[in-house]
Amino acid sequence: MAGRRARRWTSGSAGGHRAVAVALATVVALASGCGAGSDEPSDSPTAPTTATSRTSAPPAPTPTQPPHTAGDPCVGPGALVPANDCDSVQGTGPLVASPADMKAQLKDALLQKCQASIAGTELRDCVLGDTAAPKETVALVGDSHAIAFLRMADALGKRRGWKVVVHGKGSCPSSDAVRTLAAETAPARHTACQTYNRTVDAVLLEDRTITRVLASSYTARYGWLPFAGATDDAAGVKGFATRFARWKKAGKKVTVIADVPSPREGLSVPECVASHPDPGDSCTTPRAEAVPVDLAVTAARSAGVQVVDLTDLFCDARTCFGRVGDVIVYRDTDHLSFEYSAMLAPFVDERLG
Repeated sequence: MAGRRARRWTSGSAGGHRAVAVALATVVALASGCGAGSDEPSDSPTAPTTATSRTSAPPAPTPTQPPHTAGDPCVGPGALVPANDCDSVQGTGPLVASPADMKAQLKDALLQKCQASIAGTELRDCVLGDTAAPKETVALVGDSHAIAFLRMADALGKRRGWKVVVHGKGSCPSSDAVRTLAAETAPARHTACQTYNRTVDAVLLEDRTITRVLASSYTARYGWLPFAGATDDAAGVKGFATRFARWKKAGKKVTVIADVPSPREGLSVPECVASHPDPGDSCTTPRAEAVPVDLAVTAARSAGVQVVDLTDLFCDARTCFGRVGDVIVYRDTDHLSFEYSAMLAPFVDERLG
């Protein structure tokens, strides 16, 4: 693998610099077994503990690339910030986390704890961020794409003094309209989603300590049953809009985080990066394909709800990347990797205002 190119250091944006510092700290914490990540399997053997084994162990190989430096604005999302003047959007190595590391993330303990099952209707006991002395309580709601923001929400909560309560369910966008999926031949699962959404809605409206709602969903995935006189995507938009308006009326600050770009269909990003370790076009997707219309964003704008759009931290004008600043962006075909999710926190913080 080619050596890493020299990085040009500039003042850049404050968000870019802060993002790298938070991201590298998060990666170190995960690697050292802190938090939920400590339950993940490790590909590394246990280090020898006896003096004899330490003496007989072969010397460590000399790295072929220098390690990442804390504060490097070109690691992670900052590589797409023009002011950082990075030589390479994708980076040239080493990777902050390997493709093999992504497999462990699929079985992560925090992920399993916080995301309700597709068939289930129960709320999970999942609280992130500042749980000791929070200034504000915030709810993160939506489907598995909202749950993919867990590390971002945790880091954001710690930055802002927020306790973050998570209500997320696989394949269940937080909408009053009933979503459908072509693969489902019986109504049980979309009925389960509807039941779950009613429960979440009631909790948000009744709990006055929740002052803000962050919502995100993979809206391009679903079909919609008719709702409030509308059909198809228009029904989906109305379903989101009525829900957002109700939360606003109850005094909640509502923010929709636009869904992240999706890699082209069938592309497992970690597998692609493993097969193509040198940066190139193999693990990219044209922006026009990766960024469909987000119905929740359309609804938010019609309801006067704040939108935080992070697309520029995934794509340039033409291309969306599976690897940015030596960080694998997705842990599978469309869900954020833990590393990239955590690195987004300072940018979300800044854009929330």
